[in-house]
Amino acid sequence: MKKNILYLAGALLSSAILMFSCSEDIPTYSELTVDKTEVFIQADGEDPTAVVNITEGNDNYKISVADENIASAILDGTRIIINGLRNGTTTATIMDWTKHSTVITIKVKEDFELKLD
Repeated sequence: MKKNILYLAGALLSSAILMFSCSEDIPTYSELTVDKTEVFIQADGEDPTAVVNITEGNDNYKISVADENIASAILDGTRIIINGLRNGTTTATIMDWTKHSTVITIKVKEDFELKLD
């Protein structure tokens, strides 16, 4: 009788160990965040670019600019380099592979000379 109880206890203990050790962790994904949500660029200045860093995200980023006549943007790892082209305001949307996204407002100013007749 003691032998059967030991076998039963051993079977219960081993099944409990197998059940709890085989559980899979559910992956967690972080929100996509950047260090600046708004940039101002002087288009005809010495350096008509702005750099925005992705501080948190899930890799495989894509960027799109709403009006590419006002500004252009390229990704360099976790850096976004924005180039101001002409006067105006537009937005850039960054998205990672988990479909988390964030928006950067881009304001570009270009000085011009007033000529009087």
